[in-house]
Amino acid sequence: MLNPSFPWWLEEALSSGPDEAPAPPCIGRSEADVVIVGGGYSGLWTALALRERNPDLDVAVLERDIVGAGPSGRNGGFLHGYWEQLPGLVEAFGKSAALELAYAGSAAQQAVVEFTKTRDEDIWATQAGIMMVATSQAQEAALDRAIDNAARLGVPDQVEALTHDDVAARCASSAFGRGVLFREAGTVQPARLARALRRAVVDAGVRLHEGTRVIDVVEGSSNRIVTELGEIRCREVVLATNSALTTDPVGRRSMVNLSSYMCVTEPIPDRLAELGWTGGEGIRDARMFLHYFRATHDGRIAFGAGSGPIGFRGGNADKMSYDQATVARMCNDFRELFPALRDVELTHAWGGPIDMASDHAPIVHTKPGTRIHYAMGLSGHGVNPSWIVGQVLASLATGRSDEWTSLPLCRASAPPLPPEPLRYLGGRAVRTAIMRIESSADSGTRPPLWARIGADLPRKLGVRVGTRR
Repeated sequence: MLNPSFPWWLEEALSSGPDEAPAPPCIGRSEADVVIVGGGYSGLWTALALRERNPDLDVAVLERDIVGAGPSGRNGGFLHGYWEQLPGLVEAFGKSAALELAYAGSAAQQAVVEFTKTRDEDIWATQAGIMMVATSQAQEAALDRAIDNAARLGVPDQVEALTHDDVAARCASSAFGRGVLFREAGTVQPARLARALRRAVVDAGVRLHEGTRVIDVVEGSSNRIVTELGEIRCREVVLATNSALTTDPVGRRSMVNLSSYMCVTEPIPDRLAELGWTGGEGIRDARMFLHYFRATHDGRIAFGAGSGPIGFRGGNADKMSYDQATVARMCNDFRELFPALRDVELTHAWGGPIDMASDHAPIVHTKPGTRIHYAMGLSGHGVNPSWIVGQVLASLATGRSDEWTSLPLCRASAPPLPPEPLRYLGGRAVRTAIMRIESSADSGTRPPLWARIGADLPRKLGVRVGTRR
């Protein structure tokens, strides 16, 4: 059994990148124009956007650990916008707004690629697309839905139907059936991107404080950010702490923390060649609690699953970061999905919380009556959307009404979820039921009645997961 480990992504990025000492913590009293709490993708993109729009702004970023130690350094590294999420976006926002958000994702895709080229940063970027494959007959409905939605919205070129032979030509796993290819997508080494952003904000003159835990944000005519060792007064505050906001009043209404886990194999470039998986495509299956996998530049397979425990009132940090049962199931699933690689050693496993909004789309707002702005609910798809979030937060923090603040992410809040403990208990029941249904689909058997009833629980309770309109 794999033991808890440091995220391999960050381990690799720190060992291969320049030797960078942690930025000093925030000590004593100081002032800034804008203070950003959280040094992940969202916070760093916000800092860069602020400095690009107004180089005279005094911007400070406070990170409790080092940059890359949070979700930005442990995620799957799938670089894609919202074409893959079109069916859900249409339900949540309507056709026009869903397309508006998808095209914003296209702008983000180009911006991330251009950022790395301009700064000559090697983040292992690929632009080979992402395949969604069916590993059971039941999953084929998701493929059809993706194709039908793209056609109905007038963007059929965004989704390419793949036969079983087409899929096998790209990755010949015996578990894969037919699929679809989302062309405007790729992969990155997520921790390398985080560290590249760190270097960029420092070069841009942003004050970065690592090892700085914020213990309070005091609203006022001059906001006060209280840390363990100091305090910063500022006019504008940006909260870019993702899953931590699930327990904040702004997130309690419509957010829940799930957990996602990853493992990585030993280097196996020859085995990847045997599978024909040499084009750089990211791959995911069509489950609700999906599996996702991609190759690395040094010939490993990084594999993840979104089926970890649900957090009660935010969740236990240890349980959300390493759950033995989830890791064991994930490793078993890897060998089921890649039976030709059963003998390959899995060397690292890690996990962490994902802030999930009720409609699976980000929420970006300003606390009423304050100058405190926040973003949350990137829902496990943050590599690309965090750039969008950064533009929105920069506009909010500078008082602009523009194309970013008019995006549907800002127009209304996500639908509410039941209060605790019903949220946790109901979420666990639904999660268990859906996982059993998907397991039955894998084996070609009919799921038990209790699972069918449990999966239908949100509808029966009147819980809306769409219609943010």
